[in-house]
Amino acid sequence: MPERLRPPDVADARDEPLVEERIADLATAVSAAQIDEHLVEVRRLGEDVRPQPPKRPRMQLEYPPAVEDRLALCSAQHEPRATARRLAARADAPAAGHAQVVSEQIAALEAQNEVLAHRFDPDEAAAVQATRVDSCLALRVRSLHLDALADEVLEMPRRAVERVTLWHVAPILAAASLTVPSMPDSAASRTRRDHALRIAATYPASAKVAAVVLGGSTARGDADRFSDLEIGVFWLDEPTDDERCAAIQRAGGDLEQLYPYDPAERAWFDDWKVGRRGGAPKTGISVDMVHVTTATVDWALEAALERHDPADAIQVLLAVLVDGVPLHGEDLLGRWRAAADYPPRLARAVVVAHAQIDHFWRFEAFRARDNPVLAYRAIVDVHERLLRTLLAVNRVYFFGFKSLNAVAARLDVAPPDLLGRIRRAYRGDLTEAERALAGLVEETYDIVERDVPGVDVERLRAILRYRRPLWD
Repeated sequence: MPERLRPPDVADARDEPLVEERIADLATAVSAAQIDEHLVEVRRLGEDVRPQPPKRPRMQLEYPPAVEDRLALCSAQHEPRATARRLAARADAPAAGHAQVVSEQIAALEAQNEVLAHRFDPDEAAAVQATRVDSCLALRVRSLHLDALADEVLEMPRRAVERVTLWHVAPILAAASLTVPSMPDSAASRTRRDHALRIAATYPASAKVAAVVLGGSTARGDADRFSDLEIGVFWLDEPTDDERCAAIQRAGGDLEQLYPYDPAERAWFDDWKVGRRGGAPKTGISVDMVHVTTATVDWALEAALERHDPADAIQVLLAVLVDGVPLHGEDLLGRWRAAADYPPRLARAVVVAHAQIDHFWRFEAFRARDNPVLAYRAIVDVHERLLRTLLAVNRVYFFGFKSLNAVAARLDVAPPDLLGRIRRAYRGDLTEAERALAGLVEETYDIVERDVPGVDVERLRAILRYRRPLWD
């Protein structure tokens, strides 16, 4: 065959030792997919106010969720991969279909396809995992962690619910006691908490309801005029539509949408409003309610505590159990809370999934090209990674970033002036923002090295400090 028609002669990277290990049998660990991409969407379309794309694929997490003795491998000389967040590699990934690998998210900001030498072998494992829907990871708990604004553009409700008079709840309200965290207790929180007590009182009418919990900003005491009222209902058996509607009727609510059971998400969701302004329907406080079976809680506890699965959906549910305010079923919620003690190996899995900062060298390109859009998108990505990492260091389950003050209040261990440094990054010039961001990452790595054993922090630093050779 003429030489010009032959495939390029490129050495197989598996023939050379890298760092202190050989990776001949570990090619599947290269550029593994990120935890966030396996995430179920924890909100409906139109509610997300963060910079990520609103549509992301749902993918399967493999067990175990993370390599525990090191980070996922990268190519020679710490050549970074895409800034797409990473998952632990699985043991048997599919073979690569072609040699070219297109980066995703931040890496895609520079319109180039990079040809990776260790991908010319058609029998070698692919750099990314195969995708398929995994219903086990689809637990949508957006209604409990305040990561979505109230949805003001809803679909037509499947059925109408007439407004009815509140049933008698005085005995339950008299016995209820809400313990509010030591944060400022806002007027909006008190208003929503009063409604939450009345709503919770409607559910013990069903023997199938095991517990009711108040979540989000109302539970924390820092709700404002934009906040929804987030309530979780835990059922011993699957709730029927009639049971869900009856509870809303007893609470005097105006139904917006009663969502059917979503088998991929293991939950039911109700959107409705409570209270009326001037007697007009659907003018009250938005209620986001999630219904979950107790079996789903058992699954989430096992996934986090035994398999150390760092998926956001699991973490958010456990955050509700740990930080939510019990409204009914205090004994059961207390047992769940006691069981949900954050394990050190889960902290390591979360750090492995989120702490790696790739392609930091691109900030120079963003400045040279006068492209603040992509630069600030990259800054947001780094900040979110650092906050997730610091939550894990502090053994706090991820509960969303809607309130940075609430997140910072949970970080006993963190770089000094964390919130001030994050906020200033969006108010100054990009050169200073890049410098300050690099320092914040380095300080976070120092904390990880000290407090999370088993993480290869030197590798993290090498990837962060990598600078791509430039050619005119």
